[in-house]
Amino acid sequence: MKISNSSDFLQLIKSYISLDNKARAFQSKHFEPEEETGLKVFERVELKEDLFFSNVWFESCEFRNCKFEGVKFSGGSFSHCEFHDCVFLNCDILFVDFFNVEFTNVLFSGGTIGECVFADVSLVNTTFFKCRDLIEIRFGNCSFSNAIFEASRLSHLTFETLVDIELRKLNFKSCHVEHCTFYWFNLDHTVFENCSIDLSVFNNSRILPTTFSANNTTSHEKVNLIDLQTILKSEIEASTLELHFGIHNSAIRSYILEMVSKMEMHTVFISYSFCDKVIANRINEALKARGVFTFLWEKDSPAGQRLKKIMSYNVNKFDKLLFIASQNSLKSEACHFELSNGRKKQEKYWDLVLFPIHIDNFLFEVDEEDIPRKARAEFWKNIEELREINSLDFSAFNSADIDQSVFEVAIDRLVKALRKNYK
Repeated sequence: MKISNSSDFLQLIKSYISLDNKARAFQSKHFEPEEETGLKVFERVELKEDLFFSNVWFESCEFRNCKFEGVKFSGGSFSHCEFHDCVFLNCDILFVDFFNVEFTNVLFSGGTIGECVFADVSLVNTTFFKCRDLIEIRFGNCSFSNAIFEASRLSHLTFETLVDIELRKLNFKSCHVEHCTFYWFNLDHTVFENCSIDLSVFNNSRILPTTFSANNTTSHEKVNLIDLQTILKSEIEASTLELHFGIHNSAIRSYILEMVSKMEMHTVFISYSFCDKVIANRINEALKARGVFTFLWEKDSPAGQRLKKIMSYNVNKFDKLLFIASQNSLKSEACHFELSNGRKKQEKYWDLVLFPIHIDNFLFEVDEEDIPRKARAEFWKNIEELREINSLDFSAFNSADIDQSVFEVAIDRLVKALRKNYK
């Protein structure tokens, strides 16, 4: 089905979505194609500045040669949509999520984009130009092919990926980049030109000499943060380390390499029940504070992907599966899915992957007959495997009131066991 003028577009939207004529606001409806017509294509539609889309969900729609001028979007989402040769001029896009969306030859100019999520989005020849504000936006597992941010203010943007994406050519030109985070992000084909870069974070990323041009600036009191893994992975000019990160020792990489080679840590996927999230977060923060790279679902799971795909991919990506054993987790189908993946990885590589700690005694008290028949065979294999491994006792820390000094000792013991050269 193809719509090729603005009035037909508005009539079609009205048939799905309630319109407050006084406010010219489309409100709180889900717009999606009917099964018999398939994808809806909107071509050469022009929407003007008196329109406001509030909590509207667009699904499986294609926009070609469309122009949105002064249109306001607040809430809602675009899912499995495509934008080709489109322009967003002076549009405000707030609290909108983009899932599995393709942008090709798209221009965002003027306006504000804020509190948005771009998950598994493709941005090809897409430019953000002279935007008033780009603020609180998360780009998760996105591909960038000649994507450009130019003459715009970027604040609290997060660029992260937990999968390897080959297509990533990203340019920042004459932008103010502040409080932005690049996490697990390969910057081989990313260039910052004539930008002010302040108080931003580069975590477990890769930087090349071509990433930062000589005409960028960083305020002395607003240096950026860089972690050890990024320094080790990267080829960073001494002038870049000094200007942007306040590091004056050009031999810092060699020093870090010597230091971490003596205590190289396994990366850790933390498997837990959401019922035990308080202690899971407590353990996660303590491990991160000691330099252990972790994956905790509540903090690190990307939006817009199938749950089991995220679980299986990251169990295989991280060295160890730290399983927080409890009555809650051992009755959880999701936790057993992660355990089964970890056990299969263990059997494949003949290497110990599962690393249990327990916060109650259910692991040692449950009998095979206690498990529902449907799940019994697989669940019991996982439990038997866990019982063969020495489990650290964290039951004393499964409450709000804990002895912090005793907890730190237990964490130190856990970290020691996570050293790659630990025997």
